[in-house]
Amino acid sequence: MQIIVAHQRGERGAPDYFPKMKQEIIEVIRKYVQISDDQVSVQLDQNDDNLSVLELNVTLPDSK
Repeated sequence: MQIIVAHQRGERGAPDYFPKMKQEIIEVIRKYVQISDDQVSVQLDQNDDNLSVLELNVTLPDSK
């Protein structure tokens, strides 16, 4: 599963909510499937166009 969230940054001093958003997304996924922290990778990219992209890659277990 891959989740990508794009966000246009306003002021540079604005609070950074990405870590909390990441944790909340993982908690929602855990309501449906058992995953460990090592099955989740997170990358935050910021470009010159004042845009932040948060990418979460989650390795889901095989359904049996």
